[in-house]
Amino acid sequence: MAAMHTSSAEEMAVAFARVLRGVGVAAPTGSVLTFAEALALTGLDRREAVYWAGRTTLLRRPEDRELYDRAFAVFWEQRRGSGEPGEEEPARTLTLALDEDEGDNDDGQAEAGDESDDITLRFSAVEVLRSKDFAEYSDDELVQCQHLMSQLRLAGPPR
Repeated sequence: MAAMHTSSAEEMAVAFARVLRGVGVAAPTGSVLTFAEALALTGLDRREAVYWAGRTTLLRRPEDRELYDRAFAVFWEQRRGSGEPGEEEPARTLTLALDEDEGDNDDGQAEAGDESDDITLRFSAVEVLRSKDFAEYSDDELVQCQHLMSQLRLAGPPR
């Protein structure tokens, strides 16, 4: 049972670190491991204990405290809401609309008059490839990466 508790502490630590990184708070791997160890010791059932374990192990800069507080509040409410039976959130539909160079972007897009909460996320292939491991590239991504690298130019005088 202790291993199961440690596993859930590790899962929670990793998930919360992802949330922090998503809002721009640096969460180094070593700090996440320390956070997971602290959670294994304090438990996951008390909000205050989890909050302070994360704040003391994950927060590096005082100016990130407000972002940490907001991220923790959202994360804790999601965690608490997902574990209580009888309190299910209504299913949300996610529509992914891709901007294509060829203009084929009318399939699967939300209607312009749709009054639902829209989240706009933009990214480029360059951004995706920049952080992806070469071993995980598809054949098309390898070709695209080779093309992008062929366009690199050195700037400045040679030494």
